[in-house]
Formats: sequence, C-alpha cells, structure tokens
Amino acid sequence: MTGSLFGELEISSSYGLTRGIKPKFFKSNLILYVSGNCINSVSLREPNGMSNRNIKSSNGLSETQSLEPQKMLEYPPESHSKVLTAEGFITSFAIYPKESIIVYGERYSKFIRIVKWSQATNTTNHLTKLEVNGDMSINILSFSADGFYLAAVGDYPNHQITIWDWRTQKVISSISNEEPSHFLTFNPLDSKQFCTSGKSGDIKFWKIKVGFKKYHLIPTSGTVTSRSVVNESRKIDYNLDYPIDDDQKMKFYFHNWAPDKKVYASSEDGSELYRFSTETGEFITIVSAKTNPKLEELEENMKIVLLNARGFLVGGKDGKLRIINMQSELVRTTTIDPNCENIISLAYSPDYRTVLVEFENGKSYIHNTKTEASVLLSQIPKHQWVGMGNLVTDGLLCFARENGLVEFWKGNSLCKAWDSLIDITSITASSSSSLLVTGSKCGVVRIHTPLMLESNDPKLLFRHRLHDSEVIKLSVDGTGRYLASIGKDQTIWISSMSGTYKPLGYIKINGAFKNFHWESIEGSQKKSVKLFILTLEPDNSSTICSFEFQLSENYVLPVDESYAIQKHLISYHNLRLEQEAHDIFSVPSSFAAGKDTMYVLCNDKQLKIFTIGNSTNNGDRQVISIPEEEFKDHQLNFATFATNNSGEWILTLGSDGYATIRSVMEVGKSFKFHAHDEAYGGIKCAMFSIDFKHIYTMGYDGLIRTWDWKYSTTNGRRAALEAKENSDRLLADLLPIAEQLKETYLALEEIPEKVDSADEMLYVNGNDSAVAESKKELSNEKILYSNHITNKLKSISDRLSKLIAKNDLAPTLEKIDRSEFVIDLRERDRLLEETDKLLSDIRQQQETENIKKRIIRNRLKKECWDSMDTIGQSVKSFKIDSMIGRLLEVTNYPIRHRSIQEIRKIDNIKRLRRIQLDVQSAMHKKVEQEKHNHDHEEIPTETRNEPEKLPHSHLLYNNNELITKERRRIQSYIIGECINDIKDAFKTKFKDIVKSKQDDIQKIEEKNERISLILTQLQLQEKVYHPELDEDEMPETIIEVKDSEVTVERVLSAEELKKVELKRLQAEERLKNQGEDNFRQRALIQMMNGKLDDRKSQEEKEEVTKPEWMNKPKDEMSDEEKKLLKEFEKKMAIFKEEQEKHRKALETELRKLQAGISEIQDAFDQKLKEFSQYKLNVDKDIYERELKMIKQTHFAIISRNDDLMEIQLQKRIDQLKVDKANCTNEIPEIKKELERCREEYETALKKDKEIEKQFKKDFHMLELYFEPLSKLFKRRGNNNDSEEKDGDEILNPFANFEKDVPHVDMSPAPLTVNDMPDGLNPDIWTKLIDIRDKKIAIEQEVLYSSRSFKEMQSMVQNVLEESDKIKAETEKALIDLNQFTEFKFKNTYNIETLFELKQGQVEVPQAPIVTNYTDAVLLDRSVVEQLNEQVRTLGQLKVDALTEIKEYRKGIHALEWENKMFDFQADDLVIRTRDIQLLRVSKEMQEYLRSGDAHKQSSEISNLEKISDHSQKTHIHVLQDKKEILKKLDRKTRRKEMENRQLETQISDLNMSVHDRLQIHDIKVSKGSDQPKRDIHRELFTRRRLVDLAKSQAQDIAILREELERLRLRTYPAFRV
Repeated sequence: MTGSLFGELEISSSYGLTRGIKPKFFKSNLILYVSGNCINSVSLREPNGMSNRNIKSSNGLSETQSLEPQKMLEYPPESHSKVLTAEGFITSFAIYPKESIIVYGERYSKFIRIVKWSQATNTTNHLTKLEVNGDMSINILSFSADGFYLAAVGDYPNHQITIWDWRTQKVISSISNEEPSHFLTFNPLDSKQFCTSGKSGDIKFWKIKVGFKKYHLIPTSGTVTSRSVVNESRKIDYNLDYPIDDDQKMKFYFHNWAPDKKVYASSEDGSELYRFSTETGEFITIVSAKTNPKLEELEENMKIVLLNARGFLVGGKDGKLRIINMQSELVRTTTIDPNCENIISLAYSPDYRTVLVEFENGKSYIHNTKTEASVLLSQIPKHQWVGMGNLVTDGLLCFARENGLVEFWKGNSLCKAWDSLIDITSITASSSSSLLVTGSKCGVVRIHTPLMLESNDPKLLFRHRLHDSEVIKLSVDGTGRYLASIGKDQTIWISSMSGTYKPLGYIKINGAFKNFHWESIEGSQKKSVKLFILTLEPDNSSTICSFEFQLSENYVLPVDESYAIQKHLISYHNLRLEQEAHDIFSVPSSFAAGKDTMYVLCNDKQLKIFTIGNSTNNGDRQVISIPEEEFKDHQLNFATFATNNSGEWILTLGSDGYATIRSVMEVGKSFKFHAHDEAYGGIKCAMFSIDFKHIYTMGYDGLIRTWDWKYSTTNGRRAALEAKENSDRLLADLLPIAEQLKETYLALEEIPEKVDSADEMLYVNGNDSAVAESKKELSNEKILYSNHITNKLKSISDRLSKLIAKNDLAPTLEKIDRSEFVIDLRERDRLLEETDKLLSDIRQQQETENIKKRIIRNRLKKECWDSMDTIGQSVKSFKIDSMIGRLLEVTNYPIRHRSIQEIRKIDNIKRLRRIQLDVQSAMHKKVEQEKHNHDHEEIPTETRNEPEKLPHSHLLYNNNELITKERRRIQSYIIGECINDIKDAFKTKFKDIVKSKQDDIQKIEEKNERISLILTQLQLQEKVYHPELDEDEMPETIIEVKDSEVTVERVLSAEELKKVELKRLQAEERLKNQGEDNFRQRALIQMMNGKLDDRKSQEEKEEVTKPEWMNKPKDEMSDEEKKLLKEFEKKMAIFKEEQEKHRKALETELRKLQAGISEIQDAFDQKLKEFSQYKLNVDKDIYERELKMIKQTHFAIISRNDDLMEIQLQKRIDQLKVDKANCTNEIPEIKKELERCREEYETALKKDKEIEKQFKKDFHMLELYFEPLSKLFKRRGNNNDSEEKDGDEILNPFANFEKDVPHVDMSPAPLTVNDMPDGLNPDIWTKLIDIRDKKIAIEQEVLYSSRSFKEMQSMVQNVLEESDKIKAETEKALIDLNQFTEFKFKNTYNIETLFELKQGQVEVPQAPIVTNYTDAVLLDRSVVEQLNEQVRTLGQLKVDALTEIKEYRKGIHALEWENKMFDFQADDLVIRTRDIQLLRVSKEMQEYLRSGDAHKQSSEISNLEKISDHSQKTHIHVLQDKKEILKKLDRKTRRKEMENRQLETQISDLNMSVHDRLQIHDIKVSKGSDQPKRDIHRELFTRRRLVDLAKSQAQDIAILREELERLRLRTYPAFRV
C-alpha cells in the first residue's frame, strides 16, 4: 500500500501470470499463482452435472469452440482473487496447506517471508521472515511433506541450498551448489531426503544427516558420462582421472519421487526415462524411445514426467499428454489444445484427479485424467499488450494485444473477448462518443462502434489505409471530434470522428516522432483544439509544433489536392528545446491561470515545467531553455505521460516500473508507487477511471493492474466528493451526446471488412472509386503512348544501324567519323557517364575482393612464410633411383623463428645450468676429475651415436641426476636445443648439396650449348636434356606469381599504359642511338669482314659449286675445260673426304659430351644417396632426442600435482582425526540427551493416559451419552475430509504408504453446536470441549516428544556409525598416503633410460605394431656370456653321459643281435639238414660228388685273361693318340694368343694415333681459342692422374692380396704326418 496526497493507493487486482513461476495446488479445488508482487487464488466450482455449456476461462475466452462437449471440465475456474501483496516482485513461493502457510521470496531480497492465510476471510497474518546469506534472491522454495523443513535455493552467485526448521527460524544446514537448480522436491515419505535437478542437466540426491549439534547435507550426484557406464545398471564412476566435457555428459531434467525411495528422471531431450537409486546414484533406463520402435512417437515427448499408481503421465515437445504403464507400454494419448506445443510443467492435484498443465506459449490448463476434460486456467500473453482505452459512456475498459485480440472489461470482470483478426499496433477510444479506434501493421486505421450486446461484434464505420507502414499511436481529442494517427512514415493524419467518419488531411513532420498530445481551448468567441507534436531533430534537440483546429460545424480543414494540410492557413507555432524530450503535456489554461504551461519529460530523467510566451505570427520558432521547476521522478530515461479527462491530474510512467502522480494545482506534491517489473521494461500505459477511484496500469511484463484510491484524510474525502460530482456531471453531459451519436452510427451502413495488405493503395493515392477509375484510364493512355514511342525509337535505331553499316563499306575518303553519327550528345554523355560509373563500381568491387585476398595472402604469408627461419626445401636426384622407382628426394628441416620470450627463457635456463655446472666443478678438487665429469655428462649408450659433438650437449644432466621435476623440465629444454643444433648442422650441409646441384646444372647447360651447336651442324633431331629445379627445390616460387598462372588477360589502366609506352619509346631511342655509332659492329667489319670464323673454317664450310658448263658432254669440251673438270672432280673428292672427317669428329665429341653429362648426373646422384643416408641417421638421432623430451615432459605433467595431493591426503587424515575426537566427545552428551527425551516422552504418555482416565471418570455416569461423547472426544477428522471421494487415492502412489506413517492432524476441526447430542447439558458440552482440547494438545505433545525421542535414537545410531565410518576412512586414507608415497618414490627414482641395441640382442617377441617392454629385463653382455658358458658346460656333461649310455646300450643290442643270429643259424642248419636228408641224388650229383668242377674253372680263367690283355693294349694306343691331339691344340692356342697380343698393341697404338690426330685437328679448327687448350690440358692432367691412381690402387690390391693369402694360410689346420 502506497501513501498519497489524499490517502493511499492499494492494488485491488493483478491480471496475468508471472513468467517462470509455476502455479501450485493449495487444495484440490484451489490453485495459487504469482502475478507480479501478488499471489492470486483461483477456485474451481464443484461438479453440477453440466456437460455441455459455454465455459469461460480466466481471460474470458470461450472454450466451447476448441473443446468437444464430452471433454469439458466439470468445474472450470470460478473466480480469481488476490491473496497477498508483497513489497517487491515475487521470484518463488511455496505452500504448506495443512497449516495454511505460504512462504515467498522477493527479487533482490535476502529475506523469505512466512504468512498464514485464512481462506475463509481471505486475510493473511505475517508470522516471521528468514534471512538468506550469499545470493541475490531466492529461486526455489519447497516444504517437506510433513512440514518440518523448508528448503530454499538461491540465485547467483552461489546457488546456495538452505534447509530451515522454519518454526524455530533455525538454519538446519546450508551448502553451495555447483550448478543452478530449477526443481527441488522432498521425498514424500522421508523428510530428510530431497532431490534437485534443472536445465543444467545435473541431478543430485541430498540426505539431511542429523548430528548432535549440527546437521550435514550429503549429496550424491547422478550426472554421468557415457565412458563411465560399466554394466547394464550404468553404475556411476566417480574416480575419473580426466576432465569431463559438457557435451559428453548425460543430462537430466525433470524428476519424480517413487514410494521405494527411487527417483524417476527424464533425459534433457525428452527421449528416455531413467530410474535412479538415491543411495548410490546408479540408474537404469526403463523407457527409451530411441531403442524401442514401438515408442518412436515418445521421442522428445517425455521431458516432463509425473508418477502415479498406474504408471507415468508424460508430456513434451508436441504438447500431448501420454500415459505409460509400468510395463513401458503406451496406453493413451490426449491432445489438450491443438494450438499449443512443448509442455514445460505438470502438477497433480492433492487428490490426483486433475493435473495442471503449462505450455511454453504461456497457457495453463486444468485437465481431468479420468474424463479427459480440460479448461483454460489462465495464460501469459505470448503477444504483448498494445494499449487500452476507456469507453466512458458504456462503463467499459478495452485492452488489445498484438495478435488482434481485444478484451472488454467491466470493473474486474471480463465481459467479452473479440478477435479482430488483424495485427493491432495501437488502440484508443473516444470518451464522448465511445468509439473504438485501432491501427494495424499495414497502416490501416479502423473505427468501430462500442460493444452493444455480448452476442454482437463491434460495427466497422471507418477503414482506410492512411500510412505506408505500421501505426505508432492513435489519439482522440477531448471533444471526440478529431482523430490523430501517426505511422512510421512520419505522417500524421487528421480524421473526422463525427458525422462523416473520413480522413481530412495529413501533416508531414520533420525529424523523428516522439509523441503528440491534444488540448481543448475554450474562448469567448470560438472553440478549438490544439495538437502538440514532439519530434527529435538530428542534433538531439526537440521541436514542439502546435496546430489549432476549429470545432465549428462549418469548419473545413484547409488541404491541397494531395490532402496535405496547408500550414499557412491554420494557426501553428514551433517551440525548440535544446535537449532530447520523450513526452509533453500542455496544461489547460483553466488550471494554469491563463498561462501557456508545458510539462516536458526530458532525457536527463527529469520532469521540467516551462511557461511559453505568446506568439502572434504563424510558424514563429520560439526557443525554450530555462524551466521554472524541475522534478526527478524516475531512475531510467524513458518515461511518458497519462492524464485524466480534465487534465487536472497527471501520471508519469517510467521504464523503471514506477509511476508518479501529481496535481497540476500543486505540482510540488507527488507520490510514487511501484506498478510493474522494470526487468521487462516497466510501465507501458495507464489511465484514470472517470470517478477517480481507480488507476489502471499496463506493463511490459504482461500484467494489467487495478489500483484503488483510498481517500483517508479530510482533504481526500473532499477530493473524492468533488471527483464524484465531476464524474456525474461529465457523464450527464456525455450520455445525451453518446445517445445521439449512437443513433447516427447505427443508421450508417457497416463497411465490409477485408484483410490488410502491404499492396493495398494508400488513401492519398486513391480515395474513391472514381479517382481510381480515372487513374486507370490515364494509365492505359500512358501505356499506348509508351508503345508508340517505343516503335518509333526502334525504327530510328534500324535506320541508324543501316547507315553505320553503309559507312563502314564506303571508301576511305568518303567515310565519316563514328562520332558524327551521334545525334543526341547529351544522351551519349549520359551513357558514357553511366558506363564510367559502372566500370568504377566494378573496379571498386574488384579492388575490394583483391584487398580481401591480399589480406588472406598476407596473413598466410606471415604465418607460414615470414615466421619461418628455415623454409622447407628438398633436393632431388637427376635420374630415377632403381631401388625406389622414383627420383630420390631429400628434404631439409623447416624451422620457425623464435619469439623474444622463448629466446629469453632458453637463455635463462642455459645460464642457470652453466652456473650449476660451475658450482659443481668448483666443488671438485682436481681438474682431471672435472674433465672426467664433463666427459660423462651423458652415458656412453647415448653419446656414441652422435654424429658430432653438439654445442649444448655438455649442459645435459646425467640420467641418474634426473630426480626432480625441475631438472626434467630443464633437461627437456636443453634436449630441444641439442635438436636445434643438429638441425643447424644439417642445414649447412643441405645448403652445400643445393649449391652443388646448381653448379652441376650450370655445367650441364654449358655442355648443352655445345651439344646444340653440334646437332645443328650434323642436322640431327635429338632431344637435348635440360635439367630444371621444381617448386619443391625452389620454395621461393610458391609466393611468386608466374605469367603462366594468370589465365586472364591483364587490363592495364591509363597510368600503366603510359608507363609501357614510355618504356617502348626509350628502347627505340636506345636502339636508334646504337645504330648510328655501333663501334662493336664497325670493328668487326673492319677487322674480320663482319665474321668471327677464320678463313680456313669458312672455306671448309663453303660448298663447292659446279659451274654450268661442266654439265655438257666431254666430247664437246675443249682440252682446257677437260683439265678444269679434272681439277674440279679432284677438289670435290677432297671436299667430301674432309666433310666426312669433320662429321665423325663432331659425332665423337657429341658422345663424349653426353657421356660427361651422364657422369655429372651419376656423381651427384651418388652424392645425394650418401647424403640421404646421412639424413636417415640425423632423423634417427632427432627422434631419439624427441622421445627423451616426451618422456621428461610426461613425467613433469603426471607429477605436477604430487605435492598438492600429498598435502590433501595429510589434511584429510588430520581432519578425520579431529572428527574422531569430536565423535568420541559427543557420545556421552548424546546419551544424556537421549535419556532426557525418553523421560519427556514417557511423561507425555502418562499425561495422555491421565486425560483418558479423567474423561472416563467425568463422563462414565452419563450412560446414555457416554458412547456419542466418547466418539466426539476421539474424533480428529478435518473439514476437508468430506471433500475426499471414493477412488481419490487410486492414482496416488503414496496412498498406502502414507497410512503407515504416524500422523496427528495439526488443525482438527472444532466441535460445533450442531455436533452436540440432543438433550445434553450445555455445561457438560463445554466441559467436553475443554477436555478434548487438552487431549489434542497432549497428543501433539506426545507426537513431538516421540519424534524427538526417535530422532535422538537415530542420532545416537548415526554418531556410532559415523565413528566407525571415520575409523575406516582414516585407515583407508593412511593406506592411500603410503601407496602414494611409494608411487611418488618410484616415479622419482625409477628413471627411464633409452638404449640402442642390435636386433639380435633383443629377445622379446616383437608385436606387429608396438612391442611392450614392460616386463623386459636389460642384462649385461658378460652375464649372458657367463650364463651361456655354464649352459655349454652342463650340456657337455649331459652329452658325455648320454654317449656313455649309448655305448652301453650298443653292447647290449650287439649281444642281443648275436643271440638272435645264432638262433637263426641253428634253425637254418636244422632246415638244411632236413633238406639234405630229403634230397633225391641224381647221376650228375653223384659225378660231382665223386670228381668236383675244377676243369671248368681253369678254362674260364684263361679266357678272361686274354680279354684283359687285349683291352689294355687298345687303351694305351687310344691314349697316345689323344695326347698328340692335345699337344697340337696347345701349340695352336699359344700362337693365337701371341697374335692377339700383337693386335692389341697395334690397336692401342692406333687409338693413341687417332686420339692425337683428333686433338691436332681440334687445335687446328679452334686456331688459338683458349678454351680448347684449357680442355686439352685438363684432360691430359686428368688422364695422368687417373693412370697414377690406377697404378697405386693396383699396388694396394697386390699388397692386400698377399696379406689375404698369408692370413688364409694361417687359418689352414696343420697336422702331423
């Protein structure tokens, strides 16, 4: 309530919802919501059986059209009433219906206010306030289910979560939250558990841990990443050793509690539903629209979830409600409003019969889930309010929105909502005629009749498109005669509002429009009105123009043909204000003592009052600068005026949300009130009621508020009485006029409505059909005339073309210049100007594009070229390498420039290292020891592979010294310097290779010149090889543009053409001067007849021409001619012989030159191949050092937080020790407190039993009434119990669990007289009420003492568990500390060292990609050799033993074989004996047995001896013949070898002779040329050097062969004979 001049201002109603604050159910039929700084209630009517009726929501819109009859809600909103008004704008609120408690937080306030609301009387009682520290305001408030705890979540910067015992105003616990939360709910069955979630995607489960002297909030995070999913239950891994990116998080949004202490949460995109365990944070996916094809329609439609006994109620993006059962099956889909999408909030009523549904567009519905009936509760306007008007004579207020919806209110009730179907940008109403005026985006102005009946829409009387763009403001003068409209086209139209209803004329203003204002003037002779227009000039000064219009019936506004008002024919004045103004108000002369007084709201946030002097001349420009008074009413710049009908009272409306009211009679007195939220832009407009009892304000926050003016003082009551009289008098004057006007416009025909369009003709261009028809005819005539002119121009053009063609074919003398054909010189000049302008634009555009490309080019060059110290370059071989099948290529190392900071950093590191080395060397006593230390800065395995000693290698640490992070960092930097040294050394050699190739190319080109000359002389068409360097070998060509790369012809400018012409003239002048006196040419002619060749060579080159007379027969020749013919033939033969010799010499020289080129290429390629091998070694060395750098840097990274980790572990151990000591000290005190609570509980139980005994004692004698009195005594039901219906708890998932929770009604219904049994004594009834009240008080005491006792028992258990937990955590922390210490020690002293080993020395099995050497062991060579020797010794022993065993077994096998052999022999003898015994004896056998076979053997032997003698003789004879043949062949071979040696000697002599003759011939041909002499001497010298080298190498080979033979003989084994 705000104090004022004549009383107080009190807000009576606030229409609209505050964005972002959810409405809440107070009861099943009562909803509370926030409207600015007010909390309103909306009650729902009870069902009355009406199923098909026209129901209006809170904003009056009929829902019959959008909803089917069977889906209408049984009890739509009945009324909206204000519950309370806060001092500031409310940011959050919570309710505890059981005790009618409302708590709310205000913006920029750290206090939470607690009030008790009486629904019966609609009054609130302020109980207390709670202070929150750390945050700017409160975002969330929530009560626990039992009402013991109140939770609050703060805004920025800390997002503090605070838990109160609000009854004792004690902070239970407070903790800072990492992320902002938008939802906080307590577990309905456990007040010590709550959950937070929100748009940040995090979900946390909090547990209030009860301690003896303090409470703790224990969070369990439910935010996980996809990498931490380890099984099907998606267990959360909290020990991640890497940062988690926001895009990797699984984000959750809305949540709901379940009876089993689980929490159901939806994903951020609304496609999945999860179930969380609040103890561990584990979750599983129970519904997924992404993986289940049957639930595809649920994708992005499960963002908001409600749990009920049957399943889930979900809503999301498409705006539909869906029911999912516990088996994850879609049961039902309901569409509440087809025009609404994206459900942002769902809330069940306490009886779970209805649900409150909020959409993103601001609409809120009450939906019955059983009957599927819905009704619109309220809506936050998606389309902003445009303005409002006061229809005084009809007693109506009208409010318009941007979408064309106009609402008509009478008092605080909505009468009708009318959709105008246009985009309204401005609205006003006439107070005298009650006409409604609207303006649209297309510049159309409409005038409608007032609302006559609820069933009829306003009647359209006026519709014209006056403006080219949207209408900014509309205003009707106080008499209702004129209407002024202003559009963005800076045109003000004046229209008639009486009688004709037509536009009169317009005023074109200069400058930017700010505002305008009407003033009524009453004089002795005439009545008129003034229109004041405020504009802003370019120099930020303001101009106020006033135009006076007469009100007489015969007055005609002076306008010209285009409807422009003739300013010189009316009275108008100009005022100049030397600063920017936002609005103006001209005080009526009746309130300003006849003075012209102007109120101005300026840009300096002040209200300034100026007195204007009289001006007699039209158009006079008067400057006003010094105000009479100044008032600062607002904190922000922008502000506007609002006045009552008489102009006595004014309101200044600011963007800071405040309104200031003052009387023009007492300007110095004023008062302010905070009407709307400044965060949305403050106040839009306001107006007074006609009786001065109300003020209506409209804000940019979407609220419309009504303020009641309470006249409390004497002056106030007198002012109220005067205002009442003035309003009655004004109404008495206006009603007859209004009735007369109604008769007038009712008689008029309604203008047909049509849709606005930007293509519609403006009124100024075509105001009626006749003018439009005439313009159409004129347009047709213009088209015909245009066609005639076009045809005539075409014929002229054809004639001119023929003349030009004829002129081109005419003789030269008859031709005329093309310029003489120009008929219209001006047109030619115009075309040339247009062409030049077009070319200039194109050139400028192209230059702009070129500038952009240059900028990109320069940036790339700066980053990739100028920043390089060494540019990347390669060297390629001349010929293709046979090994790789392509040219061999060797590249250098590109090196970037170092910044000054890097150089300084490296210099500091090297300086520190040198100082350290100097200190170390000073500590040694002997210089030799110092040298020894410097020589062993690196271990041998690292230094032996270096190609050369590097400048910075002596600064390196020994590997055994790298035991600190600092040393490892320094080592990595120094290794980097060593790498740079290696690259610098390679760069020097690379430059030598590049220069060598360039020199070789130059040599080849020199030889190519001679080859080209020889080929020309020999007239051969052989291809000459010209080596070239490609772009990789010449990196500077990358930034050079070649002419071949430019694909378009370059167009030279005039200046460039002048420069080219100047160069051409200079060249011609130079050539001319040289031609006049060319001393070189003159000397050549005088000395050698203009030729450089000698005469002999010239003669040789000249061809012998056969005279013509030699072609005749010899018979006809004379003797002289025959003699000449013989000489000619002889000369011709000699000439041909010389030509053949010359040709052979040239061919020989050509092959020699080509061979020389090939030798140069081969030599360079071999050199490049060796350099390539060197490059590989350098690469290997660099990679080794880079690997060392990586190892050192990796150690520095992983150990950077070791010290901090050790300190944290130690602090954790110390803290656990302190906690353990505290627990030990608290246990005795807690046990004492437990005993005290037990005694209190037992005492309360004893009192309860005594009360029951007292009741039985006092009432047992009343046997007739004892039973009903006992029931009344024990009755504790609330009045709300009658509201519960059968089946209300069916959908409540906590219904069965809540029955098991002990509960005592804190506000049981009192006994009334209606409850008293008939015939009962009133004294006994009073006694019953007293003892019942005592019983209720005792029961509450028992409940509280029982709760305290159970809490203390729980506290004791918690303390003991906490003690055990601290002990376990201490042991774990000690183990962790020991493990970390061991880990740190190993990391420090277990140093990694790189070794280079031969392939055969690595016995670890090699992997395909990277071999793991984790389990490998490095052994010294001697250890392996010693082990091998032991293996050999043991092996030899084993071999000897096996040999002995083998020999022993061999003897055994031999004996066994002999036994078997003897057995077989015995068997054989037995068989033979049997055969002999059974043999039949013949005569031959008998003879053989008697004499034997000696005579046969002797004859055979003699024959064989004869054959042998004959064979030996034959063999000796053949052998002698073969030896003779072999001797002959040997003699022939020796003879042939001698002949070959003689021929070889002759060939060498001939070759020498030919070579000498060729040289002599070359000398003769060159005749004194120095170059061939140098070549001959060089070749002779080269040949001599090669001969000597061959001899020395032959001697070396002989020596080496002898040495090899000697060594080979030493290896032959020597055996004794």
